[in-house]
Amino acid sequence: RDDFWWMGFQKSKAHDARLNNWTPWINSNLMVANLLLEQDPELRIFETTRILRSLDLYLNQYWPDAGEEEGPGYFSASPMCYFEAVNMIDGATGHATNILFTPFIDQMGRYILNAHICENNYIDYGDAHVHAGPDGDLLWRYGRAVHDKQLADFGAYLAHRPKPEGTSRNPYGQRFISLPSMSRALPLLLEAKELRADKGADVLFRDSYYPDLGLVTARIKSNSAEGMYFAVLACNNGRSHSHNDTGSYIIYQDCEPVAIDVGVEAYTAKTFSPQRYTIWTMQSAYHNLPTIGGVMQHNGVQYRATDRKYSSNDDRATYSFNIAQAYPKEAGVTSWVRTVTLDRKLNKVVVEEVFELEKEVPVTLSVITPRQVTPASGALTLTLASAQGKAAQLKYDAAALSPKVETIQLADAGLRMSWGPRIYRILLNSTQPVSSGKWSYEFAPA
Repeated sequence: RDDFWWMGFQKSKAHDARLNNWTPWINSNLMVANLLLEQDPELRIFETTRILRSLDLYLNQYWPDAGEEEGPGYFSASPMCYFEAVNMIDGATGHATNILFTPFIDQMGRYILNAHICENNYIDYGDAHVHAGPDGDLLWRYGRAVHDKQLADFGAYLAHRPKPEGTSRNPYGQRFISLPSMSRALPLLLEAKELRADKGADVLFRDSYYPDLGLVTARIKSNSAEGMYFAVLACNNGRSHSHNDTGSYIIYQDCEPVAIDVGVEAYTAKTFSPQRYTIWTMQSAYHNLPTIGGVMQHNGVQYRATDRKYSSNDDRATYSFNIAQAYPKEAGVTSWVRTVTLDRKLNKVVVEEVFELEKEVPVTLSVITPRQVTPASGALTLTLASAQGKAAQLKYDAAALSPKVETIQLADAGLRMSWGPRIYRILLNSTQPVSSGKWSYEFAPA
């Protein structure tokens, strides 16, 4: 059969979207089963060739900058499975393919280094959880196979880190102890002694920029989680497993969350139904984004960010983009340019909103935080629920914006594992209907 949508050989009305993690995930399992179990040499070669053709189609539509559109939560099921499949065929041919010397495969793996915020925290856009990092032993093997010491070091570092409490429960809803597949478990057993001896090293890059995917990350300095950090994905709302989150920012301070992407609740039939975007976690009003005259962003590849501009130096990192096209026509957005700047000298993240609307309407800026919020004139103090670590402060223009704070109780076990029993939605409401504006607000240590 060549008609399964994940193979990529045929297009259908039901599945005309880009290939996603299904393609390498299923093909990597087919590859190991085919190589070990198929006794007919001709059938084995036929199936091997078909698997590789399907993997080529997956690779051909991957983002040219090697960014993972499904996010770190699917990294282990997408590029890591691709690595396993091609690594198996390389081994089965006596290392005759040379495929693992291809620089692009290395760059696919290095994405996870750039998506790593600190410790067990990753940028969690789309259907992801903040702690959904890769298996360290597999990443270690990946790095060694592509001859990337940083990638191998980070894999060893992860393999030696204790698993946070609760991670044995699959965050997407299945209630079972998570064990690796046999094709992942056996290499781990065979190389356990060598992996134990390699303690590895954490990797914290100062900046990263994916110009095709539209992802930017920035911290104060390399190899340190101290100070302010931001990540922004300004892409489109038609990615695989995407939410309506184009242009939303994630902000951390000293490795503690300040402004977050909530993530995804346990998967249900509704998650992958026409009602997907009625789920609150999928909506732009529950990301760090504007709601314009009561209208949120829409889903689909045509709803996207444009005019992206990025720069970085020792003083600051700046990312600007226009999110007007991420909203449907009824929002009446002529232009909405958001600029996010990390000031490395003053240790703060500044967000500027410059916009033009077709008519005067109320505008609300949502800021989602796991921190308790204490209002003051022109500023909100954001305190960790544990009362540990430094408080953060959100400063805004009180003449233009008026804050309201909502408490969101979390019922989903995966979200509670990420953020605790509750999070808060700060609504910075325009003090009056507006048709244009230039607003600036900032996040910094209190």
